[in-house]
Amino acid sequence: MRTYLESSRAYTLFRFSAWWMVLLAGFLIMMVSVYDRIFSNDVTRTVFQVLGGCLGIVGAFAGLVIFFGMLIYMFLCDPSSGGRKTLWLLAFFFTAWFGSSLYFFLVYRKQVPQRAK
Repeated sequence: MRTYLESSRAYTLFRFSAWWMVLLAGFLIMMVSVYDRIFSNDVTRTVFQVLGGCLGIVGAFAGLVIFFGMLIYMFLCDPSSGGRKTLWLLAFFFTAWFGSSLYFFLVYRKQVPQRAK
Protein backbone atom coordinates (compact mmCIF):
# COMPACT_ATOMS: atom_id res chain seq x y z
CA MET A 1 0.00 0.00 0.00
CA ARG A 2 2.86 2.37 0.85
CA THR A 3 4.42 2.02 -2.59
CA TYR A 4 1.10 2.82 -4.28
CA LEU A 5 0.52 5.90 -2.11
CA GLU A 6 3.93 7.20 -3.18
CA SER A 7 3.59 6.24 -6.85
CA SER A 8 3.33 8.72 -9.70
CA ARG A 9 -0.20 7.52 -10.47
CA ALA A 10 -1.39 8.20 -6.92
CA TYR A 11 0.43 11.54 -6.87
CA THR A 12 -1.35 12.59 -10.07
CA LEU A 13 -4.74 11.50 -8.71
CA PHE A 14 -4.19 13.29 -5.40
CA ARG A 15 -2.91 16.43 -7.16
CA PHE A 16 -6.01 16.55 -9.38
CA SER A 17 -8.28 16.04 -6.38
CA ALA A 18 -6.55 18.69 -4.29
CA TRP A 19 -6.68 21.29 -7.07
CA TRP A 20 -10.33 20.44 -7.73
CA MET A 21 -11.06 21.17 -4.08
CA VAL A 22 -9.31 24.54 -4.46
CA LEU A 23 -11.49 25.27 -7.49
CA LEU A 24 -14.61 24.20 -5.60
CA ALA A 25 -13.68 26.34 -2.58
CA GLY A 26 -13.15 29.35 -4.84
CA PHE A 27 -16.53 28.76 -6.47
CA LEU A 28 -18.26 28.48 -3.08
CA ILE A 29 -16.61 31.68 -1.82
CA MET A 30 -17.64 33.48 -5.00
CA MET A 31 -21.20 32.17 -4.67
CA VAL A 32 -21.49 33.40 -1.10
CA SER A 33 -20.05 36.81 -1.90
CA VAL A 34 -22.34 37.53 -4.90
CA TYR A 35 -25.37 35.48 -3.86
CA ASP A 36 -27.92 38.30 -4.11
CA ARG A 37 -26.81 39.44 -7.57
CA ILE A 38 -26.68 35.89 -8.97
CA PHE A 39 -30.08 34.76 -7.80
CA SER A 40 -31.91 37.93 -8.78
CA ASN A 41 -31.67 36.97 -12.47
CA ASP A 42 -33.09 33.69 -13.82
CA VAL A 43 -30.38 33.23 -16.45
CA THR A 44 -27.42 33.72 -14.12
CA ARG A 45 -29.07 31.57 -11.47
CA THR A 46 -29.48 28.71 -13.97
CA VAL A 47 -25.91 29.08 -15.25
CA PHE A 48 -24.47 29.03 -11.74
CA GLN A 49 -26.64 26.10 -10.71
CA VAL A 50 -25.47 24.04 -13.69
CA LEU A 51 -21.85 25.05 -13.16
CA GLY A 52 -22.09 24.33 -9.45
CA GLY A 53 -23.70 20.97 -10.13
CA CYS A 54 -20.91 19.95 -12.50
CA LEU A 55 -18.25 21.10 -10.04
CA GLY A 56 -20.06 19.29 -7.25
CA ILE A 57 -20.38 15.98 -9.10
CA VAL A 58 -16.67 15.78 -9.85
CA GLY A 59 -15.93 17.37 -6.48
CA ALA A 60 -17.71 14.61 -4.58
CA PHE A 61 -15.47 11.98 -6.14
CA ALA A 62 -12.35 14.14 -5.83
CA GLY A 63 -13.17 14.92 -2.21
CA LEU A 64 -13.47 11.28 -1.28
CA VAL A 65 -10.21 10.48 -3.06
CA ILE A 66 -8.24 13.26 -1.37
CA PHE A 67 -9.81 12.69 2.04
CA PHE A 68 -9.25 8.95 2.26
CA GLY A 69 -5.96 9.05 0.35
CA MET A 70 -4.41 11.62 2.65
CA LEU A 71 -5.87 9.97 5.73
CA ILE A 72 -4.35 6.60 4.81
CA TYR A 73 -1.05 8.25 3.83
CA MET A 74 -0.93 10.09 7.14
CA PHE A 75 -1.33 6.91 9.16
CA LEU A 76 0.85 4.59 7.07
CA CYS A 77 3.62 6.76 5.64
CA ASP A 78 3.92 10.12 7.38
CA PRO A 79 6.92 10.10 9.75
CA SER A 80 5.63 13.14 11.71
CA SER A 81 5.07 12.97 15.44
CA GLY A 82 1.74 11.98 16.97
CA GLY A 83 0.86 15.55 17.99
CA ARG A 84 1.09 16.84 14.43
CA LYS A 85 -0.96 13.92 13.17
CA THR A 86 -3.63 14.67 15.75
CA LEU A 87 -3.84 18.29 14.60
CA TRP A 88 -4.08 17.21 10.96
CA LEU A 89 -6.75 14.67 11.87
CA LEU A 90 -8.79 17.42 13.53
CA ALA A 91 -8.30 19.61 10.45
CA PHE A 92 -9.49 16.75 8.23
CA PHE A 93 -12.69 16.26 10.17
CA PHE A 94 -13.55 19.91 10.83
CA THR A 95 -12.81 21.23 7.35
CA ALA A 96 -13.70 18.07 5.46
CA TRP A 97 -12.11 17.79 2.03
CA PHE A 98 -10.47 21.18 2.21
CA GLY A 99 -8.23 20.18 5.14
CA SER A 100 -7.16 17.09 3.25
CA SER A 101 -6.23 19.25 0.29
CA LEU A 102 -4.21 21.51 2.55
CA TYR A 103 -2.42 18.42 3.89
CA PHE A 104 -1.60 17.44 0.30
CA PHE A 105 -0.02 20.83 -0.43
CA LEU A 106 1.83 21.24 2.86
CA VAL A 107 2.91 17.68 3.73
CA TYR A 108 2.35 15.04 1.05
CA ARG A 109 3.94 16.99 -1.80
CA LYS A 110 7.11 17.53 0.21
CA GLN A 111 7.39 13.95 1.47
CA VAL A 112 6.73 12.01 -1.71
CA PRO A 113 10.01 11.18 -3.43
CA GLN A 114 10.95 13.14 -6.54
CA ARG A 115 10.55 10.06 -8.76
CA ALA A 116 6.78 10.08 -8.14
CA LYS A 117 6.41 13.57 -9.56
